[in-house]
Amino acid sequence: MIGRLPEEVKESSGLAAHNDLFFTHDDSGGKPVLFAFKNDEVGLMGQVNFPEEVKNVDWEDLAQDEDGHIFIGDFGNNNNNRKDLKIYRYHIFSGEVETISFSYEDQLEFPPKKNKNKRFDCEAMLWARGKLYLFAKIRGGKQVKVYQLPDQAGEYVAREVFAFKMREQITAADISPEKGQVALLSYGKVLLYYADFDQEDNLRMVPFYCKRFVNSGQSEAILYLNEEELLITNEKGKVFLMNRRTLFEAPERYTPELPKIEAPELLPAPDEPVRREN
Repeated sequence: MIGRLPEEVKESSGLAAHNDLFFTHDDSGGKPVLFAFKNDEVGLMGQVNFPEEVKNVDWEDLAQDEDGHIFIGDFGNNNNNRKDLKIYRYHIFSGEVETISFSYEDQLEFPPKKNKNKRFDCEAMLWARGKLYLFAKIRGGKQVKVYQLPDQAGEYVAREVFAFKMREQITAADISPEKGQVALLSYGKVLLYYADFDQEDNLRMVPFYCKRFVNSGQSEAILYLNEEELLITNEKGKVFLMNRRTLFEAPERYTPELPKIEAPELLPAPDEPVRREN
């Protein structure tokens, strides 16, 4: 832990950065604003206020592109009944706000009648190569589905591009600046993946590390500061810094051959106690 968020932030649920400023927002029901703060200073540096048409129904995560856009995911959907899912596309320099409206290609009921089909809640999003990737938060499931959307304003159907085995509920996601790693945050864990792109430029991921994060509370925001460091915030206002180099040694670039972890040398077993016969 390296600090606390300004007291104005009641329930941090997403992170983005521009130069030396960080942006976060409140969870569902909070004000439709972005709070700006600095990592090494106490107090709020400022906030971004949006027009009336921008609502915080259930903001869950932030992503950012390389041209100054911050994407605000209004796609929290605990009851799986929303038909107004949105991502706001905010440009830091011009202040322009556009809307990406979407639905899931495989959701036919609002809500689905069976609990096992309620898999359309989302709390995690990242941007890569002109596309947005949404990670479904499936309760009680054995996999995570990943959906893809264009990063331009419009109305779309989010299509599933891949899925992977996972029992964790994903609460935040980010991709490293060089697009070689993906970090997923769950309740009590940070999960790291190699990132790769197929022939159609779609993101693919291969797992390579899991770090338990048991003292983090309910953490719901994660951000790559650089290739080596991750910033994490929780809903109680705590700010954590995780340094990749202190955790493991990993190859500099993606490789399908996962690194082997050598077990530490075991200490010799103690001498067995002498058994006394009765």
